Amino acid sequence: MRKRSYYLSKEQHRQSRFIFAAVLALPIFAIGAIVFVFPDILDVSGEGYRKLLERSWQNMKAEPLELTLFGIFGLFGLLQSGYVLLARGRERLLVDEVGICYVSPLPEFLQALRPSWRLQWSQIRQARVETSKMSSLFLILKLDAGLVQRKIAPFQWVVADHEPIGPVDPRKWRSLDPEAIRSLLQLSPITQNLARANIELNLDTLHSSVSTLFALEENPSTLLALVLFFGFGSYALIDGAFLIQEIYAERPFYEFYAVTGILLTITVGVWLLRAQVPRAESLTLAALVGAGFAVALYPGLLRINAISDPSGLQKYAYVLESNRTFGAVGVGLPTLRFKRDREYWAQFEFGSIHHFELRKGGLGFYQLNMAPVYAAMKEFYRAQQAQTQ
Repeated sequence: MRKRSYYLSKEQHRQSRFIFAAVLALPIFAIGAIVFVFPDILDVSGEGYRKLLERSWQNMKAEPLELTLFGIFGLFGLLQSGYVLLARGRERLLVDEVGICYVSPLPEFLQALRPSWRLQWSQIRQARVETSKMSSLFLILKLDAGLVQRKIAPFQWVVADHEPIGPVDPRKWRSLDPEAIRSLLQLSPITQNLARANIELNLDTLHSSVSTLFALEENPSTLLALVLFFGFGSYALIDGAFLIQEIYAERPFYEFYAVTGILLTITVGVWLLRAQVPRAESLTLAALVGAGFAVALYPGLLRINAISDPSGLQKYAYVLESNRTFGAVGVGLPTLRFKRDREYWAQFEFGSIHHFELRKGGLGFYQLNMAPVYAAMKEFYRAQQAQTQ
């Protein structure tokens, strides 16, 4: 075999569409996260942003679950971003006359998560082409070395500065027949080295792999599922964060949201599978639709309860019983607890009487109109800001 040694790196052209979509989605998720954590950021009249952030941080500390979730998602985002940056410069394949070596981008103390590995050509019994279980858009080259088996996406690895192998647009792979893909495989430096080492390349499953290539945008069922997902998400963001100013007077129905989302996930999954959508795509889309619907239920139930209320908002008297906890003067009304804005509620004495606007709509639960409360808070913080200047 001819002696040569070089590194292969992952080409980025074929992933550009996914990266572009992710970049477009980032501002939407960022705005939603900021409004969720700092709900008063939409109206800061008379209050500086520094004071607003300080008060919002105090509110977060009063909500341990919210603070924990915010920390977990923030840490996950940082780790994911760090991995992408590391992988772009350090994740490589070394091909030489002895064998093939995968170089993990992770530092040594994290190698257990994605370890480096090496196989000698003499250890490899057979190389087999399979369809990726994660996505039907990519073919996987499985290296069989007996007890050890490694998987590589042959079209993702190219010699540095070389053009990508095959079409950049994943949708164009659907128009390629097995013989065309077989020819493209011969251009991969990995398969070329396998041939030099006289290793058999099994292409028996190639015809079935090609037949499973799937485009979401060309299937009516998957298009409808995507519309539902973005519809639910947009509604939850717009109505929940910007429009409705009423909140649950008691604990929201988290269990109902979760169970309903799971049931819808199962229903959509079965529907997509019956529509001949591949399993990986069906499960992913079904989970997205179910999660989007569960999130949309939070403001959705408030909106339905308000629309179905024949009496409208009513004022009720409450007495401050303890720190940010108000008990109803009347009978049958829920206890109100305000976990945020400790500084605002601390100005009131225990036993003081306050009036709040509540409604009991057609769904049978009470919800609290926060518009007057937000207005009073704004005046309080505006006055407090003026005193410090």
